[in-house]
Amino acid sequence: MSIRNILVAFNGSESAGTALRHAASLARPSGGHATALLAQSGHPTGDGNAPRVPAKARQIIAAANAEI
Repeated sequence: MSIRNILVAFNGSESAGTALRHAASLARPSGGHATALLAQSGHPTGDGNAPRVPAKARQIIAAANAEI
């Protein structure tokens, strides 16, 4: 069975970045992808590039996307 999509909760932490990179590496061989669900309290986030998304989170998301 091939993995098509892996959903990863992402809060900008180092461990969340590790989980996202690992998910991408698992999905890649079968042509799948990893989707990061931004887990942030206080207000909703619809865009990973929105100003309210921490800079560190934007960097980790961009790096994970570049690896896919």
